[in-house]
Amino acid sequence: MNCKICSSNTSEVFTKEILGKYLVKYFQCNFCEFLQTEKPFWLEESYKNPINISDTGILERNLHNARLMKNILFIIFGSKCSYLDYSGGYGTFTRRMRDIGFDFFWHDPYTQNLFCRGFEFSAQKISAITLFEALEHFEDPMIEMDKIFQITKNVFFSTQTFTGSYPDTEKWDYYGAEHGQHISFYSIKSLRIINKRFNTNFYELGNNIYLFTEKKLKNHEILLIKSKILFKIMDKVSTFFLNELTYSDYKLMKNAE
Repeated sequence: MNCKICSSNTSEVFTKEILGKYLVKYFQCNFCEFLQTEKPFWLEESYKNPINISDTGILERNLHNARLMKNILFIIFGSKCSYLDYSGGYGTFTRRMRDIGFDFFWHDPYTQNLFCRGFEFSAQKISAITLFEALEHFEDPMIEMDKIFQITKNVFFSTQTFTGSYPDTEKWDYYGAEHGQHISFYSIKSLRIINKRFNTNFYELGNNIYLFTEKKLKNHEILLIKSKILFKIMDKVSTFFLNELTYSDYKLMKNAE
């Protein structure tokens, strides 16, 4: 099996039981360290419920990401751009970002939009994409990333990463064996190869958030994001300049009925 990131040879490194019944082979790239399962024949069963039942942290994760992205987006892009939450789930993050004051849209072909109806993506001009906890679900990561980069070359994303050998097969919960939806696992080296393939710049922003971007971040932007003290100050600054869209969205949707 060839690596789905760099096409190099892989080695079978372990097997793991998925969904409590399928013994699945895992392969690690000999060059970029990317870890992938064998062809995931079990996905239809895994996605009977697109949001897996063991994801008890889904609400807190969305609220946490919204708190972080409020300042990060303001620092890098300001308050007037439009954004897309790709693989947006139920729309929790999109709704929260609109409540904060960002012009966010939603996209997810596999999950029902519950919280931001009327703000689905339909070819709006997008400055940046957020892609939280999605890369590990991609069966063909480079194909999916190509689709995303056709919308914009500024992509904020989160996924748990590793360096070198694959994480402990018994201790790393991110394998997600109980739900079987996680099939691609990224080393930092593999992310840098994706970055090079699509001719972007790659930044590790902290708090498990990464960025592929056509922009070259200025030193003061990186400092504002990575300094805990300055980041807290920026929270007050961004709040001053942002105007929540909750009520204007209500009026817009009321008139659309």
